[in-house]
Amino acid sequence: MDNNLYINREISWLQFNNRVLQEAGDDNNPLQERINFLGIFSNNQDEFFRVRVGTLNRLVTLNEKEYPKKATYYRNILNEVYDTVRK
Repeated sequence: MDNNLYINREISWLQFNNRVLQEAGDDNNPLQERINFLGIFSNNQDEFFRVRVGTLNRLVTLNEKEYPKKATYYRNILNEVYDTVRK
């Protein structure tokens, strides 16, 4: 399987949430809608870190000793997530 053919679901999720944030910053949207988009972005980001990043951290920890290649795979996803969020 060629991993370059697929977009990682966590990165895809972050890209979607970034589009929500862009709507919050769009002056063409009414102020109330912009505030709503900002709230949606904030809730999405909070849930993402609690659920998805938390799960990835647990997967790294669970696989470190017995399955180091799996742990490395999940660690790489975490690093990509953190890089994407920093941007």
